[in-house]
Amino acid sequence: MKRTIIISTLALLMTTPSFATTIIASCYRGPSHEVIWDHANPVFIETLVLAGLERQSAEVIATHLCRDPKLVGNPDGMRRVLSGLMNS
Repeated sequence: MKRTIIISTLALLMTTPSFATTIIASCYRGPSHEVIWDHANPVFIETLVLAGLERQSAEVIATHLCRDPKLVGNPDGMRRVLSGLMNS
């Protein structure tokens, strides 16, 4: 049986007054169209930490974004939600 692994990656440029950093929003999507296996890839969490988030907050935000069915295949939506979270 052949399994297909789909990894969705989106690079986001988040700008703050003091610096600009690229956040790589990378989610493992798994073999199903359902959001059951989905989780954040380590690079997503690491770039959120480099952007200034605490590791625990970065893990929660990345997991939430990767498991939101409205954001699967919606890079503009992911960018908008992540930007809102980073700027709040």
